[in-house]
Amino acid sequence: MKDPVAWYDKHASTVASRYESVDPESLYDWVTDLLPEPPAVVLDVGAGSGRDAAWLAARGYEVFAVEPSKSMRLLATELHPSPSVRWVHDSLPKLATRCDRGFRSTSSCSAEYGCTSLRGSVREPFASLSTFSGQVASLPSLCGSVPQ
Repeated sequence: MKDPVAWYDKHASTVASRYESVDPESLYDWVTDLLPEPPAVVLDVGAGSGRDAAWLAARGYEVFAVEPSKSMRLLATELHPSPSVRWVHDSLPKLATRCDRGFRSTSSCSAEYGCTSLRGSVREPFASLSTFSGQVASLPSLCGSVPQ
């Protein structure tokens, strides 16, 4: 696929419906013990429909939700309006996002956008975030991939 973001823009409604059909409570049961105590700042990369960002915000986290697809971001803000979620247009493998908050936890669904350049450590894309000091949960097997 030449432009996976364009694919997500075109199919945002269908993709969001699929994401929203999965209960994040059961999906992330295995990772809740690894999260820092709220309040903390969490970076959600590949935030899609906003399901996970909303789940984190409901638990008291401030969430920076990074999503390169404009259509997905628009749907996400409609589905999950929250003052605790800040939507950012950015993407892997090189995050340009800067903020003055210290990230304590990061989730990444990098497989969604076909980031084949992420062969090294999962922490590498977050190295540019000088305020990052915490856990990284990479969830590509839970996120699927872009159809060819």
